[in-house]
This record gives sequence, C-alpha cells and structure tokens, in this order.
Amino acid sequence: NNETEAAVNELMAQRARTVVVVADSSKLGRRAFARICPIDQVDIVVTGATGDGALIADLREAGVEVITVRLSSRSSSSA
Repeated sequence: NNETEAAVNELMAQRARTVVVVADSSKLGRRAFARICPIDQVDIVVTGATGDGALIADLREAGVEVITVRLSSRSSSSA
C-alpha cells in the first residue's frame, strides 16, 4: 500500500549518500499524503523543463541541484 511504500522510501533516503528525486513538473509544490524526507536532505531533483520557475529557484536556493529535462515529442516504439 502507499503508506508502506512511503516508509520504505523514507528509509532509503535516510541511508542514501545522495538523494535524487525524479518528479513530473506538475508535482512540484504539491503536498502528498506522506513526506519522504525534508528538502534539506534532497541533493538532486530531476524534473520537466516546464516546471514553475519560482519553485525551481526556491529549490536551488535551498541548496538542491535541479536538473530540468525537455521531453522528446517522438513516441517510442517496439521492434
């Protein structure tokens, strides 16, 4: 269930040397049902290039490295 997953993620973040969050840009600034770790424990956030510039600036100001990714418009196909 979601609570178990959140607890496992929290334990992994506590033990990790580097905490990387990969999140769709629409998730930035939103609250979830559970907090995995405080922002001061996050080292890197990877998100879409369409993210809110002010939120990205806030993350950077908090010492988080933010990597923005522009998604390709190509669709993937299997051979």
